[in-house]
Amino acid sequence: MDLMMTPKSKRWIAAGISLVALTGGASNSEARQQSAVEAVEHAGNPEQDRRERYDGYRVVRVSIQSERQRRVMTSLELEPYNCRAPLFGATDYMVSPEKFPLLKEAGIEYVVMIENLQKLIDAEWARIQAHHQQRGVDWFAEYKDYAQMRAYTQSLVALRPDLASNFVVGQSLQARDIFGIRVTSAVGGPNKPGIFIHGLQHSREWVTGMSVTYIADRLVRTYETDAEIRSLLDTYEFYIVPCMNPDGYVHTWTTNRMWRKNRRDNGDGTFGVDLNRNWGFQWGVLPAGGSSGATNNETYRGPSAFSEPETTVMSNFVSSNPNMLMHIDVHSFSQLVLSAWGYTAESPADAGLFDTLNAGVVSSIFGVHGSTYVGGPTFTTIYPANGTASDWAYGARNMIGWGVECRDTGQTGFLLPADQILPNAEEVWAGFKWAGAWLRDNGLFISIPGGAPSSVSPDLALPMTIEFGRARQFPQAGSLRLFTRVGSSGGFTESVPSAVIGNLFLGTLPPAPCGSSVQFYVQGQTTSGVTVTFPPGGAGSPLVANVSAVATVFADDAEANLGWTLGAPGDTATSGQWVRANPIGTVSGVPVQPEDDHTVGAGVNCFFTGQGTAGGGAGQADVDSGFTTLVTPVLDVGGLENPRIGYWRWYSNARGGAPETDTFRVDISGNNGATWVNLETVGPAGEGTDGGWFYREFAVSEYITPTSAVRVRFIADDAGTGSLIEAAVDDVVVTADAVCPVMCPADFDENGIVNSQDFFDFVAAFFAGDADFNNDGSTNSQDFFDFITAFFTPC
Repeated sequence: MDLMMTPKSKRWIAAGISLVALTGGASNSEARQQSAVEAVEHAGNPEQDRRERYDGYRVVRVSIQSERQRRVMTSLELEPYNCRAPLFGATDYMVSPEKFPLLKEAGIEYVVMIENLQKLIDAEWARIQAHHQQRGVDWFAEYKDYAQMRAYTQSLVALRPDLASNFVVGQSLQARDIFGIRVTSAVGGPNKPGIFIHGLQHSREWVTGMSVTYIADRLVRTYETDAEIRSLLDTYEFYIVPCMNPDGYVHTWTTNRMWRKNRRDNGDGTFGVDLNRNWGFQWGVLPAGGSSGATNNETYRGPSAFSEPETTVMSNFVSSNPNMLMHIDVHSFSQLVLSAWGYTAESPADAGLFDTLNAGVVSSIFGVHGSTYVGGPTFTTIYPANGTASDWAYGARNMIGWGVECRDTGQTGFLLPADQILPNAEEVWAGFKWAGAWLRDNGLFISIPGGAPSSVSPDLALPMTIEFGRARQFPQAGSLRLFTRVGSSGGFTESVPSAVIGNLFLGTLPPAPCGSSVQFYVQGQTTSGVTVTFPPGGAGSPLVANVSAVATVFADDAEANLGWTLGAPGDTATSGQWVRANPIGTVSGVPVQPEDDHTVGAGVNCFFTGQGTAGGGAGQADVDSGFTTLVTPVLDVGGLENPRIGYWRWYSNARGGAPETDTFRVDISGNNGATWVNLETVGPAGEGTDGGWFYREFAVSEYITPTSAVRVRFIADDAGTGSLIEAAVDDVVVTADAVCPVMCPADFDENGIVNSQDFFDFVAAFFAGDADFNNDGSTNSQDFFDFITAFFTPC
């Protein structure tokens, strides 16, 4: 890639002059399309003169950093090499030889990703022609056209009719069959959960059809030899549609390799609707940029939801199979695993489930060939997108839906070389094979956000957040239970956690004496009456929190000035610097600045980034154009046993139309700020970036040597553009372990009381061979005599 630094333009946009007008206009894809002849419908025809050419076209990645630059890019009317409008951040464009000088003059940084687009297209076509002359070559060694893919799925059915059958979802606009293959085993009976996978919703994304066909191939061919595949087919029905947009796909083979949409004649000289903006969930909603109402735009959403036969028949097919569980819409390119939502930055109800599944899919993909994918919600991970298939599957049909973006990250983009077809398919299948297996093994999603507590303070009840939601099945309302006990023996006490919001509930661990432990597990039921336990072992292998004495070394609820540093040398933010006050809340779709501090009770103050006026806009005092730093007073933790630093933090990144680089960083220093070590970095997307108070705690010794000169700093950084950044900090506390008083040796169940229950518990353990009371390595009569002596000896 060549990095190009352009000179600053002195004349663009002045007086509103159009850049296109200065050149007398330039041909775009629609103009080129009018000169193309779509007379040959059979792919593989060697008449190259019928195919639209991109001689001299470069693909460039432009970094848009200001509203002025966005207007420049809009005025240039370049064709996107992805499906983003000119928004802030990085965007890829196809640039004709006529317009490339204008881009160089426009004063915008860019990187050349592909030097000659037509060279890649010609090389691809030559490979395909050569491949057709060979025999005995692996089917996945080269791209296949519509007819070849259909024939291959039919051959798979012929190979294993006991596992596979062909079906037709419906017809496209030009009356082509949208064909598919159903694969499942006879094991498991009727009404298995369904997994729906499709490719080529965007016709130029050739690798997606090959990847989807590969999944069908593996399911059919390896059922007898691969235990994991056998288990999946015994659990699920797979419905696989390699080519959802057959008209557009045929068009890429005969006429225009870069065609994206379907082939709707829009009646104004333009063609095509973006099928992945035409689905009827949140169709056409704000924010702008999620789709377009302009017919010549690559993200034209159509005149109405489900206006296109392709999306209509696909949605009807899913709706007619009510047991559908998973939906995977395969796209290219960018190496992303995208979950709900695309239409909004708000988190879905099943955010925790998606986070777990996304992480597992990404890890499984990496484990095949080392390809790095990024997982997260569509809106915050790549760009806003409304009317998408994955949002519809999740929002309208309660399916666990993804849009996955295959290889690569822009080096070839839609023209991925054929030698990457198979490795790409292998890693994508590995990722979603893992997701299917995880859902097979998890009837419900039960977790403790932030991790289960491993220690608790003596004699204090500990509130604990529990997430309880759907996985393979749906939870039965009111069935969630928390089971706890003090010590390692005796019965568990059952309690009902209280609902908080969405899938979050609040349970409480009971108070326990210092030196003991609290054991606990969570249980719930599915709507079909199946009991699910977390951890799976339940009472047999519960979670354990040790009860240790805790000394509070430092505590600050921000109500008084204890010597914090608000701002630091080198800070660059032009607004939104740290203050300590009672915050005035702001909202921009999601909460931006908090309305209240975190402190329970009379407290009102916290540290936060900038104070606006009551009723003011969300961007009135947010962090702008740089970073701002907040630093604690010096904290003396030298010589303490296991010192820990905890704090409540708030961070909101109300992102604009592009993925941002904005972050909220927390660092620690053991030498009064001379050097720093990162504790955590929040953002640019994911948990804790849409407002809300979150608690974090860190053991100092895991990051630095505890000293008498420890400080912690909080940095809110508006590194990107087009976003609203607010951060806040409250209730900072430094704690350390203290020595617990010696417990009575005969307190066998560790509940702080010596009574008959300890005697009974010891006797039961003794006859089970698990009562080494004197710690000599064996259970024998001496343990019994020693316990009796201790039992009758007052503590």
